[in-house]
Amino acid sequence: MFRTVNLKRSLQIFLAITLIGSLAYLLGWSDFLTVKKVNVMGTSSTNLVTSQIRAAGIELRVGQRLARVDTRGINRTLYLANWLSEAKTNRNWFSREVSITVLERTPVAKFIDTSGQIKNFDPQGIQFVPKSTDQLAIQNQIPMIGVGNDGANNPAQVQILTKFLGQFPISARDYLKQLSSLGVDSLSNVQMKTTYQNRAIEINWGQVSDLEQKAKVLELLLLQPENQQITSINLSLPDQPTVK
Repeated sequence: MFRTVNLKRSLQIFLAITLIGSLAYLLGWSDFLTVKKVNVMGTSSTNLVTSQIRAAGIELRVGQRLARVDTRGINRTLYLANWLSEAKTNRNWFSREVSITVLERTPVAKFIDTSGQIKNFDPQGIQFVPKSTDQLAIQNQIPMIGVGNDGANNPAQVQILTKFLGQFPISARDYLKQLSSLGVDSLSNVQMKTTYQNRAIEINWGQVSDLEQKAKVLELLLLQPENQQITSINLSLPDQPTVK
């Protein structure tokens, strides 16, 4: 009886090992499950995405064994590509497709860094070098910031504006969509010229503090019927705002 039980157990172990080995071969070595298609979504600059993956030494091609696609390595590489804010790679075992979904950073302003290179800010205040076709196409439409009257780079302004954009309320980001200028005056007050709901407005945000409160005050001021013709708002003292 014990021999029969041991024989059954041995048979079960053998079958399990055989099954695992077969699956390992099928997934890792067999040509049965290979990449049929690579999809890059979220950008028109698909070649830029795939070239960055190849530059990192990661293989990704049609005909490659699906199990050997390094999804983590691809995500890590694209995460380091700072012109992108998000990247996610998936493989579908049934369709044999590899899908890479990315989200480009949206430029709202540009500046010249200390090395003379043009960089952009996104709405979160993150600095990046524009790379994609869409990012490069709007460089002439976004304001240059952190530059003095003599055309020289001003790192102090860039630092203040990095902090300003990083703390800028999500609820107020529509004011960043049509910026015409963004700068810092001699008192470290952030000055903005923008178009909001077809209205050209100059906004003095004051120093980088209490931005949530200032955004709420701004919204309330613009809703007042008597303020429909104003073109300038000073929020440096949010409890005592002034309009013109």
